[in-house]
Amino acid sequence: MRGKTGILLVGFGGPRSLDEVAPMLERVMGISPPPSVVTVVQEKYVTIGGKSPVVLIAETISRQLRTTLEESELTECIQHVQLGMCFTDPDIADGLMRLVAAGCERIIYLSMTPYDSWAAWTNPAERVCNEAAIQGISEVLIAPTFGMSDAYISGHIAQIAIALNSLSQSDRQSCGLVFAAHSLPLKDKHEDAVQYQMQLGCAGKAISTKFGLSPSQISFAYTSVGVRGGEWLEPTLDNELARLAKTGIDLAIVCPLGFATDHMEVLYDIDIDAVKKAHLLGIDIVRTPTLATTQEVNPALIAAMMNSIQNALNNG
Repeated sequence: MRGKTGILLVGFGGPRSLDEVAPMLERVMGISPPPSVVTVVQEKYVTIGGKSPVVLIAETISRQLRTTLEESELTECIQHVQLGMCFTDPDIADGLMRLVAAGCERIIYLSMTPYDSWAAWTNPAERVCNEAAIQGISEVLIAPTFGMSDAYISGHIAQIAIALNSLSQSDRQSCGLVFAAHSLPLKDKHEDAVQYQMQLGCAGKAISTKFGLSPSQISFAYTSVGVRGGEWLEPTLDNELARLAKTGIDLAIVCPLGFATDHMEVLYDIDIDAVKKAHLLGIDIVRTPTLATTQEVNPALIAAMMNSIQNALNNG
């Protein structure tokens, strides 16, 4: 008879105070970060409240997953959910240790990122498998990403519908709808930027077909373009807003499709930096919510994650 199964919910992580910024950057970069870099990042966190909401949101997601599992047929085979952050506490080893202490012999790796990428999905999965072997866990199931699931897409359709319904008919007919996501390097041997872009494109198309918008009103843009140098997926969000301004569009709905939860790239890069630059271009931005904020976790996200968990069990 197989032992208990637990879920390790894995995310990038985020500092819960300004003092945690430098240690996080050291884990990300693999070296001690220059003080100037630490200061710049800390200043960004100051503008969004002095900390990252990621771990708090992950804790809420884990509680809701536990409740949903208890109310489903999966409660017989899945007993525990723990967090494992890649670059801040609680880290992957801590989360697995808690699952082992609870008697779990099998683990389901569930990432908080909605689309496939080496940095946010494949590499963390490899880290989980390696650490699980060290801790004596006999089996690790990999839950697929959930960004193309019906639930995730439906959640964003509902959010965009709210934004569009708040506009006048003339604004609705002339606004731009921009799907935003984290960029990926084009020539990194680990990354498959083409597949990532295809997944985003398929999800964006499934969402946009629900609205009477012309193809010229719909586009994609990326944040964190070129953070490690080289060629990356483009356009940047700034450049896309500039292009829209040249076409006469003065209102853009920005949907953070590539981000399942609020974090720095949503709360600062879009809400502060992009909004400021958009205003200089004469464009107003309406940003639709992610499916997991500090205020609430959208049931659509839990449904999407539950679907991924079921797929992992079916394929395991």
